[in-house]
Amino acid sequence: MKKTLLASLVVLSLTACQSNDASQTSTQADTSSTNSNAALMSTALNTAISLYSQQQATQETPVVDSVQNELSVTTEQAVGGVGALLSVAQNALGTEQKQELNSLVPGASLLSSTGLVNMITSMDSVNAAFTSMGLDPALVAQFAPLVLQGLEAQGASSGLTSALTSLWQ
Repeated sequence: MKKTLLASLVVLSLTACQSNDASQTSTQADTSSTNSNAALMSTALNTAISLYSQQQATQETPVVDSVQNELSVTTEQAVGGVGALLSVAQNALGTEQKQELNSLVPGASLLSSTGLVNMITSMDSVNAAFTSMGLDPALVAQFAPLVLQGLEAQGASSGLTSALTSLWQ
């Protein structure tokens, strides 16, 4: 059921991105592309938040809970912000570190199915994700240390935390 829902959302999002009118001027095309990318990222973030909400009933989520409590953000913003950071990490880490990260953060492995990992490939795209959730991109600098602390508390290796620290700067 989840895979069917995710596949449907991805197909709808991709269809929306491809429906660009060829007769538009280049400025209008750029604006349309930017809007489509923002809509696609918003859809992926919403899907990640939905999956998190379903999972939260069955698993503890100390990293997200810590971010939410420390920064006084909504659950959705905490999930989206952590998801954005983890997505860029999924793109940058080696296989062994990805596996460790997935074992430490419930639901981290689901990010690929939401499309976030494909869209959030740099810290610039993390900043864009924060903006799309109504968060100041400057908050990335506050989210990252809290996520790292949560991972360390769960037994993350120094190799993983070092790699994430370098990545999230």
